[in-house]
Amino acid sequence: LILYYLLIVPIVDIFLELSEIDKELKYFFYFLSFINVLLLITSHIMLLKYVFTDFFKRKRQIVPNDITIIITTYITLAISFGLVYTIISFFSDDIAFNNIPKTLEEFEFYFRHIYFSFITITTIGYGDIYPLTTIGQFLVMIEVITGMILTNVILGLVIGSGIFNFKDK
Repeated sequence: LILYYLLIVPIVDIFLELSEIDKELKYFFYFLSFINVLLLITSHIMLLKYVFTDFFKRKRQIVPNDITIIITTYITLAISFGLVYTIISFFSDDIAFNNIPKTLEEFEFYFRHIYFSFITITTIGYGDIYPLTTIGQFLVMIEVITGMILTNVILGLVIGSGIFNFKDK
């Protein structure tokens, strides 16, 4: 499901930029892209709930596959936020993010939003790109908090779970 949304949303967005479609239909496709991103984020939440619910209820121990799920979720969340930033830029009358002009080619326009999202979720924050709109600033705060929580959870699970304890019993 996550891979489906990661492939479909960018393809639809690039298709819309390459073709001359009716403006109302174009906004409908943007709306569908936004719904796809919301469904993608919902699937992330469901995956994380699956991993953490049983662990915190002490029904089972964390296994290496759970760490893979969390890391994959971390990466795809960054891509999801990048898609949301792209949608914000499409709908904004002015430039929504500094150093991402609307005159860029489709792929570079999309890639810069993804790049900004990875820099944000990892809390590096180079400052070469930053949001200029209130909604963009709000989403950046949510992404930073999400990135910090997931990083700390991953570290806590790896260190506290004993996954890498290779003692024979």
